[in-house]
Amino acid sequence: MKDYFSEDAVDLLKGLLALNPKVRLGRNGGQDIRSHPWFKTLDWDALYNKKIPMLFKPEVIDDRDLGYFDKVFTDEVIKETPTRAIK
Repeated sequence: MKDYFSEDAVDLLKGLLALNPKVRLGRNGGQDIRSHPWFKTLDWDALYNKKIPMLFKPEVIDDRDLGYFDKVFTDEVIKETPTRAIK
């Protein structure tokens, strides 16, 4: 991982992205994640009650504004998802 990630951030990401579900962070519920050291300064009750101000609020024109999405995604050709019959 990049040098600018803290040890706690690296540990959190590795825990969340572990391939083996038996060792993945959160296997015993959300408390596993909430109690991770990376979140030690987060007031979960304040977050739940929307008492923490947003650090970034995007300015959007309307529901179809894609200004914050990378062109790599917005320029992609739309393909229909194949479906299978439900029995």
